[in-house]
Amino acid sequence: MDELYVVQKLWPRATPLASAVDPETGNEHPLVWTNNYRGARVFGTTLGHGAVTWDDPTFQDLLVRGFKWAVDRQ
Repeated sequence: MDELYVVQKLWPRATPLASAVDPETGNEHPLVWTNNYRGARVFGTTLGHGAVTWDDPTFQDLLVRGFKWAVDRQ
């Protein structure tokens, strides 16, 4: 359970990895993405607004994998 943030637009080179559909509008919004910004690897997510999310092992794994990817330590 987490809050859905509305991301209207990703940067042109960003790659969405996960998304969710807003039940009120039916619009799909990215939740997790990667990007390459001037040679820097960027991992982003809108998830993580509550303790329930942070306590979830799947979310923790997502963060670890995203951070490792960003620093090229896969």
